[in-house]
Amino acid sequence: MDKTNFDFKTQWEQSAIKTELVIKYFNAWAKIMLKSCKAGKIGYVDLFCGPGIFEDGNESTPIYIIKNCIKDDDLRKSVAIYLNDKTPEYVETLKENIDKIPGINTLKYKPSINNIEVDKDFANAFSGNLIPCMSFVDPTGFSGLTLDLIHNLTKDFGSDIIFFFNYNEINRFIANPNVLKHMKYLFGETDYNLLIENLKNIKNPHDRELMIINSLSEALKKDGLEYVLPFRFQSQYKNRTSHYLIFASKCFTGYDIMKQIMWKAGEKDEHNVGKFEFIPTDSKSKDLQLSLIDMFSCSLEDLKKDLLDTFKGKSILLRNLYKIHGAKGKFILPNYRDVLLELEEKGIIKCEPSERPVRKGKKTMNPEKVTISFPN
Repeated sequence: MDKTNFDFKTQWEQSAIKTELVIKYFNAWAKIMLKSCKAGKIGYVDLFCGPGIFEDGNESTPIYIIKNCIKDDDLRKSVAIYLNDKTPEYVETLKENIDKIPGINTLKYKPSINNIEVDKDFANAFSGNLIPCMSFVDPTGFSGLTLDLIHNLTKDFGSDIIFFFNYNEINRFIANPNVLKHMKYLFGETDYNLLIENLKNIKNPHDRELMIINSLSEALKKDGLEYVLPFRFQSQYKNRTSHYLIFASKCFTGYDIMKQIMWKAGEKDEHNVGKFEFIPTDSKSKDLQLSLIDMFSCSLEDLKKDLLDTFKGKSILLRNLYKIHGAKGKFILPNYRDVLLELEEKGIIKCEPSERPVRKGKKTMNPEKVTISFPN
């Protein structure tokens, strides 16, 4: 499925994975927010929600979200759901599908279902103070996806976003004068102009892709979304990127949770390191896996060297090490444990306490209790 040809007839693998990532993060995020939110009310926003159910009978993200809220006592009385789609037929079908959900009337807050086109001014609807919200922005193209919209949806406490980045279309039209304004809305005018200038010297498609993704990530970080994770989807039939699902947050905890979710859902290398990408299992795609770009190109050996260099002569609690260094790339906490245990066994680093319980033939490394000392 290339998103440019997307419809709601059949749910493709990519769409199922996308829904899985959103649902798993929403459930984890909601539990954390309800513990830290004094008001006891949190929100879910989906601006391109569709009809809720594919013609083949598979349910899409908004239906899953609602069902998850209904079956959980805390979520049922705490989550306010805002759904929107510009297509009137989708909205009417969505209303019908939601009304059929068992227990829909047990929700404290009835889902708000809207029929509004998301354009550059739509961000103003979220300019005021918001309750903590998790937002999912999934446009078919790129019109309506702007830095202003992302900013307004994430500016308040506890608010994170997951959005669809149509790399295939953006790459094709990034310098097209007919969509110039949309590109500037998305990247920011200054960063967009710099990106276009830098792309003139890039010939390799992989380097071009990395530069575009990095430019967007930097624009988000300048706006306070320090933690950005892109998850790459390969095209159904071609050896190239179709699109990305991009997560952005101001909080390391959310970032770490989503990193683990993406690790489980995506491809992994021979050392069980996540590639943060999804490859369709369609037979036409199986022979294309070896030449895929890895947007976080870094091995466990690279991780060892970087840790020794970054923390040279320092002693640091594992939890703090992971929070500082883990924001730099794709590695999850178990990857850090494996690397540090190897360095400890070789006598290169020291870990305190040195005497620790052994599980599955390896010493444990409690991130809250183990301190690592690095050599000068």
